Amino acid sequence: MNKKEIIKQLVKLQILTMRWIERNTNLQCSTHRDMERILTSNKLTCTYLIAINNLKSTIIKYCNNDYLNKEVLQLEIAIKESTIKDLRFGLEPQKKFTEEEKELDDYKLKRTFFMINEMVGIKYIVENLGLTESAVKQACQQERLLNTKKIGKNWMVHIPECRAYWNIPDIEENHLYKDCIY
Repeated sequence: MNKKEIIKQLVKLQILTMRWIERNTNLQCSTHRDMERILTSNKLTCTYLIAINNLKSTIIKYCNNDYLNKEVLQLEIAIKESTIKDLRFGLEPQKKFTEEEKELDDYKLKRTFFMINEMVGIKYIVENLGLTESAVKQACQQERLLNTKKIGKNWMVHIPECRAYWNIPDIEENHLYKDCIY
C-alpha cells in the first residue's frame, strides 16, 4: 500500500467505527473533534502508528464486527511496514509539519469530508440510482452498508458506498469528489 491508500483505509475505518458505535451503543460522535478522538485519543497531534493503535483499541472495546476487526489488523501491519508510521497529523503541532506531513494531513482531511458528506435518505438513492427501497433498507439493517446512520425510522446512507456496493458508476463530471473511490 502506498501512503495515500493507507490514509484512505485509516479514515474509512475511523468513520465506519464511528457509525457502528453510534448505531450499537449509547455513545454519540456529535462533533468533528469527537470523531477525531477515535484516532488521536484526546491529543491534538499524533503519529499514524499511534492512530492505528488507538483505532484498534476502540474497535476491540466497542465493536463486535468481523469486517472492522479484520481490516484494522491488516492496516496495522501495513502502517508498521511503511514509512508513514512516524509521520504526524492533527492540530497545533509543537514543531511545524514537514511538507510531506502537511500534504498527507490535507489528504486525510479531504478523505474525512468525503466519508462524512453525501449522506442522504433512502428515497434519494431510490430516485437517483434506480435501486429499490427495500434493497437499500435491508442492506442497512443487515450491515452490508456500514456508512449509515439511523435517524428515527429513517436511514441515511452514503452515496459513494451505495454506488460501490451495487457497482453503479459515477457519471457526473462536475462532482466534487469525482476522483475519490470508496
